[in-house]
Amino acid sequence: MILIGLIIAGIFLVSLRSFSHLKQIRWEKGTVYALIGTGFMGGLNLMFGVTARSTSPLFVNWFTSIVMAIVVLLYLLYRNRGHEIIRDLKHHPLLVVGVGILDNAAWIAYSYGTLFLPIAIVTSISESYVALAVVLGIIINKERLKRHQIFGLIITITSAIVLAYLAN
Repeated sequence: MILIGLIIAGIFLVSLRSFSHLKQIRWEKGTVYALIGTGFMGGLNLMFGVTARSTSPLFVNWFTSIVMAIVVLLYLLYRNRGHEIIRDLKHHPLLVVGVGILDNAAWIAYSYGTLFLPIAIVTSISESYVALAVVLGIIINKERLKRHQIFGLIITITSAIVLAYLAN
Protein backbone atom coordinates (compact mmCIF):
# COMPACT_ATOMS: atom_id res chain seq x y z
CA MET A 1 0.00 0.00 0.00
CA ILE A 2 2.87 2.36 0.79
CA LEU A 3 4.48 1.77 -2.61
CA ILE A 4 1.16 2.26 -4.40
CA GLY A 5 0.68 5.49 -2.47
CA LEU A 6 4.20 6.60 -3.45
CA ILE A 7 3.44 5.92 -7.12
CA ILE A 8 0.30 8.07 -6.89
CA ALA A 9 2.21 10.84 -5.07
CA GLY A 10 5.04 10.67 -7.62
CA ILE A 11 2.66 10.93 -10.56
CA PHE A 12 0.97 13.88 -8.85
CA LEU A 13 4.31 15.67 -8.40
CA VAL A 14 5.37 15.00 -11.99
CA SER A 15 2.12 16.39 -13.37
CA LEU A 16 2.11 19.47 -11.09
CA ARG A 17 3.54 22.54 -12.83
CA SER A 18 4.06 24.50 -9.60
CA PHE A 19 2.81 24.52 -6.05
CA SER A 20 1.48 28.06 -6.37
CA HIS A 21 -1.29 26.75 -8.64
CA LEU A 22 -2.67 24.70 -5.73
CA LYS A 23 -3.79 27.86 -3.95
CA GLN A 24 -6.05 28.94 -6.78
CA ILE A 25 -7.50 25.71 -8.04
CA ARG A 26 -10.50 26.29 -10.26
CA TRP A 27 -12.47 23.34 -11.48
CA GLU A 28 -12.76 23.28 -15.25
CA LYS A 29 -15.96 22.14 -16.93
CA GLY A 30 -14.47 18.78 -17.90
CA THR A 31 -13.22 17.93 -14.40
CA VAL A 32 -16.38 16.06 -13.47
CA TYR A 33 -16.13 14.01 -16.67
CA ALA A 34 -12.47 13.27 -15.92
CA LEU A 35 -13.35 12.05 -12.42
CA ILE A 36 -16.17 9.88 -13.77
CA GLY A 37 -13.82 8.54 -16.46
CA THR A 38 -11.22 7.71 -13.82
CA GLY A 39 -13.82 5.73 -11.90
CA PHE A 40 -14.85 3.86 -15.04
CA MET A 41 -11.21 3.11 -15.91
CA GLY A 42 -10.64 1.69 -12.44
CA GLY A 43 -13.73 -0.45 -12.84
CA LEU A 44 -12.60 -1.53 -16.30
CA ASN A 45 -9.17 -2.53 -14.96
CA LEU A 46 -10.85 -4.58 -12.24
CA MET A 47 -13.24 -6.23 -14.70
CA PHE A 48 -10.39 -7.06 -17.09
CA GLY A 49 -8.42 -8.66 -14.28
CA VAL A 50 -11.31 -10.67 -12.86
CA THR A 51 -12.51 -11.78 -16.30
CA ALA A 52 -8.98 -12.71 -17.40
CA ARG A 53 -8.68 -14.91 -14.32
CA SER A 54 -12.04 -16.61 -14.85
CA THR A 55 -11.76 -17.11 -18.64
CA SER A 56 -8.52 -16.22 -20.41
CA PRO A 57 -6.60 -13.01 -21.13
CA LEU A 58 -6.97 -13.47 -24.87
CA PHE A 59 -10.72 -14.07 -24.67
CA VAL A 60 -11.42 -10.98 -22.55
CA ASN A 61 -9.42 -8.80 -24.95
CA TRP A 62 -11.01 -10.33 -28.04
CA PHE A 63 -14.52 -9.95 -26.63
CA THR A 64 -13.93 -6.37 -25.51
CA SER A 65 -12.45 -5.41 -28.88
CA ILE A 66 -15.41 -6.90 -30.76
CA VAL A 67 -17.97 -5.17 -28.55
CA MET A 68 -16.18 -1.81 -28.77
CA ALA A 69 -15.81 -2.11 -32.55
CA ILE A 70 -19.53 -2.77 -32.93
CA VAL A 71 -20.51 0.10 -30.61
CA VAL A 72 -18.20 2.59 -32.31
CA LEU A 73 -19.23 1.46 -35.80
CA LEU A 74 -22.93 1.81 -34.94
CA TYR A 75 -22.32 5.25 -33.46
CA LEU A 76 -20.40 6.42 -36.52
CA LEU A 77 -23.06 5.06 -38.85
CA TYR A 78 -25.79 6.70 -36.75
CA ARG A 79 -23.97 10.05 -37.06
CA ASN A 80 -23.35 9.50 -40.81
CA ARG A 81 -19.61 9.46 -40.19
CA GLY A 82 -18.86 5.87 -41.27
CA HIS A 83 -16.81 7.16 -44.21
CA GLU A 84 -14.26 8.55 -41.74
CA ILE A 85 -13.05 5.01 -41.00
CA ILE A 86 -12.11 4.46 -44.64
CA ARG A 87 -10.59 7.95 -44.92
CA ASP A 88 -8.42 7.49 -41.83
CA LEU A 89 -7.28 4.05 -42.96
CA LYS A 90 -6.31 5.49 -46.37
CA HIS A 91 -4.47 8.53 -45.01
CA HIS A 92 -2.85 7.01 -41.92
CA PRO A 93 -2.73 3.20 -42.31
CA LEU A 94 0.44 2.66 -40.26
CA LEU A 95 -0.81 4.84 -37.43
CA VAL A 96 -4.25 3.20 -37.24
CA VAL A 97 -2.91 -0.35 -37.45
CA GLY A 98 0.06 0.40 -35.18
CA VAL A 99 -2.08 1.92 -32.44
CA GLY A 100 -4.52 -0.98 -32.70
CA ILE A 101 -1.76 -3.55 -32.33
CA LEU A 102 0.04 -1.76 -29.49
CA ASP A 103 -3.16 -1.02 -27.57
CA ASN A 104 -4.28 -4.64 -27.77
CA ALA A 105 -0.80 -5.87 -26.84
CA ALA A 106 -0.85 -3.62 -23.77
CA TRP A 107 -4.28 -4.88 -22.65
CA ILE A 108 -3.23 -8.51 -23.22
CA ALA A 109 -0.04 -7.94 -21.20
CA TYR A 110 -2.10 -6.32 -18.42
CA SER A 111 -4.56 -9.22 -18.46
CA TYR A 112 -1.77 -11.79 -18.23
CA GLY A 113 -0.19 -9.79 -15.42
CA THR A 114 -3.38 -10.10 -13.39
CA LEU A 115 -3.05 -13.90 -13.53
CA PHE A 116 0.20 -13.80 -11.58
CA LEU A 117 -0.09 -10.75 -9.32
CA PRO A 118 -2.84 -8.95 -7.41
CA ILE A 119 -4.87 -6.67 -9.67
CA ALA A 120 -4.07 -3.60 -7.55
CA ILE A 121 -0.34 -4.14 -8.02
CA VAL A 122 -0.57 -4.73 -11.77
CA THR A 123 -2.74 -1.62 -12.15
CA SER A 124 -0.33 0.51 -10.10
CA ILE A 125 2.65 -0.61 -12.15
CA SER A 126 0.82 -0.14 -15.45
CA GLU A 127 -0.34 3.36 -14.49
CA SER A 128 3.30 4.36 -14.02
CA TYR A 129 3.40 4.91 -17.78
CA VAL A 130 3.18 8.62 -16.94
CA ALA A 131 6.83 8.40 -15.87
CA LEU A 132 7.71 6.88 -19.25
CA ALA A 133 5.92 9.73 -21.02
CA VAL A 134 7.93 12.25 -18.99
CA VAL A 135 11.21 10.50 -19.80
CA LEU A 136 10.30 10.49 -23.50
CA GLY A 137 9.46 14.20 -23.24
CA ILE A 138 12.88 14.88 -21.75
CA ILE A 139 14.74 12.80 -24.36
CA ILE A 140 12.76 13.67 -27.49
CA ASN A 141 11.38 17.18 -26.80
CA LYS A 142 14.26 18.33 -24.57
CA GLU A 143 11.74 19.35 -21.91
CA ARG A 144 12.97 20.78 -18.65
CA LEU A 145 11.59 19.63 -15.33
CA LYS A 146 11.39 21.46 -12.04
CA ARG A 147 12.90 19.91 -8.91
CA HIS A 148 9.61 18.59 -7.57
CA GLN A 149 8.86 17.00 -10.95
CA ILE A 150 12.24 15.25 -11.01
CA PHE A 151 11.61 14.09 -7.44
CA GLY A 152 8.18 12.79 -8.45
CA LEU A 153 9.68 10.99 -11.45
CA ILE A 154 12.29 9.30 -9.24
CA ILE A 155 9.64 8.30 -6.68
CA THR A 156 7.35 6.88 -9.36
CA ILE A 157 9.99 4.86 -11.20
CA THR A 158 11.64 3.58 -8.02
CA SER A 159 8.33 2.62 -6.41
CA ALA A 160 7.12 0.83 -9.54
CA ILE A 161 10.37 -1.15 -9.82
CA VAL A 162 10.38 -2.06 -6.12
CA LEU A 163 6.69 -2.99 -6.27
CA ALA A 164 7.30 -5.23 -9.29
CA TYR A 165 10.30 -6.83 -7.60
CA LEU A 166 8.52 -7.44 -4.27
CA ALA A 167 5.35 -8.71 -5.93
CA ASN A 168 7.34 -11.34 -7.79
